[in-house]
Amino acid sequence: SFEPGNASKWSTLGVLAKSQMLAAQAEAGGTLDSTRNANYYSNRRSSLATFRGARQIYFGDVTLTNTAFHGVMFVESENMVFANTVTQTFDINNADGVEFGNSSNAVVFNNFIDSGDDNINFAAGQGKNYEGGAPQQYAWIFNNYMREGHGGVVAGSHTGAWIQDILAEDNVMFMTDNGLRLKSTPATGGGARRIVFRDTAMREVGTKNSVTAGGQTFTNNANGNPFILTLSYSAGSNVFDNASASARFRDITVNRVTVDNGSPSTGGAMISVDGYDGTDTSLGYAETFHENVLFHAVKIANAKPASISRLKDSTFKDVTITNWGT
Repeated sequence: SFEPGNASKWSTLGVLAKSQMLAAQAEAGGTLDSTRNANYYSNRRSSLATFRGARQIYFGDVTLTNTAFHGVMFVESENMVFANTVTQTFDINNADGVEFGNSSNAVVFNNFIDSGDDNINFAAGQGKNYEGGAPQQYAWIFNNYMREGHGGVVAGSHTGAWIQDILAEDNVMFMTDNGLRLKSTPATGGGARRIVFRDTAMREVGTKNSVTAGGQTFTNNANGNPFILTLSYSAGSNVFDNASASARFRDITVNRVTVDNGSPSTGGAMISVDGYDGTDTSLGYAETFHENVLFHAVKIANAKPASISRLKDSTFKDVTITNWGT
């Protein structure tokens, strides 16, 4: 196993990360204050593999451990397959398993992903410069086991050019912080739309509970949600021009999904939705609602009650909730 890394440990634990941070430090004149150190740690380390402008690419049959940053990134690429991999970076590195940015036609299947940040993430830039740009679109995600990580299937927080047309089905999530995670900020703009999330089993998603199975005890330490649509994400230190309209999420379908969180004594709301209240005069955006969200044939057990605001034209049909606490 590897020691957990963070912005204060790169000089003693890092290899590639140390080399890159030393280069950034030299560029800054030989020293880094705490703010710049945190910023460089978030932006100057390289992912294990980055494919930019790639076409017809298969990445698979490998194990990814102790990467300097994210595992694998596909940027402005087309026709990608990510399959038959093992990612084991949880508690080692705060980084995504696999990420797709402003790309088209991705297939993700037969992977075990135990990552320090989001398991499978989609991104589309931030702010005004990405309006009208190439969206992140057309992805099929199936037959994956997601173990820990900040979110299972994730859109955002970079949503500027829209993240759209994603089908995620036949997946398992165990002890991830969140399940289906749609996150952004009003100023980022764009959003996520036409996402189908179905035939998925989730256990202990976003809790601090323990599970004993097969003679082994698994302990979680999260406070997240099986389903979350939020515009209150903390976007970090990136600087960009505000989008002309607030980000939003629409046309989202959740179908035939089961959730068992063991006990409602820990964890966040089973479904968490928040929009934008329109009160920040520096943004100039109107109040923003998420819309056309469908939950159908969903079974949720042992989880805290939903917390929903600024959601419209949406449907909850054949949703069964058992034991939501007091």
